[in-house]
Amino acid sequence: MSKSILIANPAVTELAPEPISRDWVLSGTPQGSSRVLAESRDSLLKLVVWECTPGRFEWHYAKDEIVFVLSGEAVIRDQQGERRFAAGDVVYFPAGSSCTWLVKDHIRKVAILRETLWRPFGVAIAAWAKALRLARVAFHRIRTGAPLRNQRGGAAAGKNAAA
Repeated sequence: MSKSILIANPAVTELAPEPISRDWVLSGTPQGSSRVLAESRDSLLKLVVWECTPGRFEWHYAKDEIVFVLSGEAVIRDQQGERRFAAGDVVYFPAGSSCTWLVKDHIRKVAILRETLWRPFGVAIAAWAKALRLARVAFHRIRTGAPLRNQRGGAAAGKNAAA
């Protein structure tokens, strides 16, 4: 199955309105807009471009979010105080966190949104994915006659064991 590789310019990507909940708006009339550029096959990860006009509002993060600011700036206030970020900055908002945003002019960002999993599920999925990768490699090597190698690059146990 072929997978498409995405190349996009988020600075000029056209966005669609994504209103900020009226309950969250504290002052001004901030207008949000966004576009999902890509989504993982399992729907646990999304790549989004988001933009907002001036205003002050609450934001509650249901997913982990990693942000790269493309243009503009904002000030956030949370339990750690007030912090400013602007074009070129990277910010991490963990799922379950909340803060107050103040956008003075505008802000445009690329965000990676990731659903959080209960830790045992995450560990089990990672182990399953690794087992599948190893099985694919072993199957390919058996099919093609390529020698199986251990993690250190040497021949697998029992093969070419000359000392």
